[in-house]
Amino acid sequence: MATVWDGPIPVLSDEIIDANLGEHGLTPEDSAWLCARGVGHPVGTYQDPAPDDLDAVRKLPRTYITCTGDPGDQPDLPGHDMVAPDSGHWPMTARPVELARVLDEVARG
Repeated sequence: MATVWDGPIPVLSDEIIDANLGEHGLTPEDSAWLCARGVGHPVGTYQDPAPDDLDAVRKLPRTYITCTGDPGDQPDLPGHDMVAPDSGHWPMTARPVELARVLDEVARG
């Protein structure tokens, strides 16, 4: 039987981050700030099914932001513009100005 989470996925420890999430670019101060303020990831984003009517969604412009420091290959997502800022997994902490610039450019499209 598969495990069903009953709450958010907890914030990861530095050891798990270092072992599994590539070159994340966090300074010790960034890491401490993130751990002090971070909250768990809502598990529903992994468990809830996609909407039944995806035609409306497919008509919207879609951008996938991946980071160069994340391990693995970029996903193949037809219909998505791909943007890869030079950052690890947490650009909002390690490189907020660059991420804000990317988000602004995407929003202005």
